[in-house]
Order: sequence, then structure tokens, then C-alpha cells
Amino acid sequence: MPKNRHRIHAFFRNRSILWGGFLVVCLAGCPGGGRFNPESHRNVMALKHAHLEFIHEFTEGEEDKTWDLQQFDKKTEHMDSQFQKALSHSQTLADQPRTSNIQLLHKTFHDDKELIHQKNRLLTPIENKMLVKPTVQIYDTALEAECIRRQGPGPGEACIPEGRP
Repeated sequence: MPKNRHRIHAFFRNRSILWGGFLVVCLAGCPGGGRFNPESHRNVMALKHAHLEFIHEFTEGEEDKTWDLQQFDKKTEHMDSQFQKALSHSQTLADQPRTSNIQLLHKTFHDDKELIHQKNRLLTPIENKMLVKPTVQIYDTALEAECIRRQGPGPGEACIPEGRP
């Protein structure tokens, strides 16, 4: 296996551990922060879906896809504006743990974007899987951070994790 592949595999493995650890620190700080905010929860959900769609869009598939740098740059700009909107909302709430989570999610997106850009080609299906799994874990942790906030008398319905009853 080429040396570069070992470095790429280590990137994926370490990214999941590193960002997951940072988000757990933020998660621990959340109960002392603000209350559950439905808009913040929706923002993280929307970012998760958009980020995963971004990865999928720049992955080889059954469709007749080709690498298009202009389209890549356009989609990157759109994603950055979505992160900026979510970040602005968290800042208006004056809630540092929430703001830190959005910043970490944006950093994760930036890392993925840079990885794809450096390849200057579409991801293979295997590379896609290696990006998607830790990305889902990171967003799910951020969503849990939103859900453990004080909500009043009971858990919010918005905080039922995806795919769970």
C-alpha cells in the first residue's frame, strides 16, 4: 500500500477521534449553557444533511459524473454561507458551547473540502464511506449536545435521534 494511503487512512481515523473528543468537551459544557433552541437544532440538522450531500455530490457513482472545479467552488461557497448563518444565530444567543460546536462542524467541513480539492477528482466510493462515517458521528454528537440542554418539564420531540424510535 502506498505511503500516501496510510496517511489518508490515519487522517480519517484521527479526525473522528479528535473532533468527537472536542465535541464531547463542548457537550459537557452544554447543560450549563442556554436552553434548547429549536432553530439551533434545525441548523445542525440542515448542516449535517448538506455536508453529507456535498460529499455524495463529489463521489463517483452510477450517474455520469465528472470533476468540475467551478461547481465544487460554487457548492463550497454555498456551504460556507450555511455555516455562517448557523454561526451568526448561535452568536446572537451568546452561547459559547453552541458556537464552538458550529465552529468545529465548519472545521470538519473545511477539512473534507480541502481533502477533495487536493485530490482534484471525484472521491471513490471507498473514500466516500471513510468520510461519511466519522462525519455522521460528529454531527450526531453535536445534535446530542443540543438535545441535552435544559428544556423545561420534559425532553423535546425534536431531540429524538434520527433512525431511533
